Amino acid sequence: MSRTLWLTVEIRLGRRQFFEQAMVDSGSYRNSIDRSVVLREKLPIRNNIFPLMLETVDGRPLINGPITKETPPVEVKIGNHVEELQFDIIHAPRYPLILGIHWLETHDPNIEWSTRTVSFPSRYCHYNCFRHRWNRRRRDEIIAG
Repeated sequence: MSRTLWLTVEIRLGRRQFFEQAMVDSGSYRNSIDRSVVLREKLPIRNNIFPLMLETVDGRPLINGPITKETPPVEVKIGNHVEELQFDIIHAPRYPLILGIHWLETHDPNIEWSTRTVSFPSRYCHYNCFRHRWNRRRRDEIIAG
């Protein structure tokens, strides 16, 4: 079994929607998307106001140079958990989407590592991320990855 946590996410932009796998990565600060997904799904691209220079674990700069492109915010749905996210566009063909530590800190999900399931019981998610906010009993519905 892989030690990586993958979540199936639905991405919507206007009337278009598609499903993709997202890796949850506490070692990555920001959310990112592989450029092949952006091209395949014809997502809009915009320039980063401040290009980001990232480093590998050992402190070396990434081979592909600074991150200069990003998506505008798109709707991202994981089960009944819905939010708008912006993604940095990178070259990472093995990782179509990456949800980084900022996402983890914001949503503070409960992760059951033995079954690779995630739930979203945080106060933040309770008030910001659920479509059916009136149905409080389902707010921490478990999502299989």
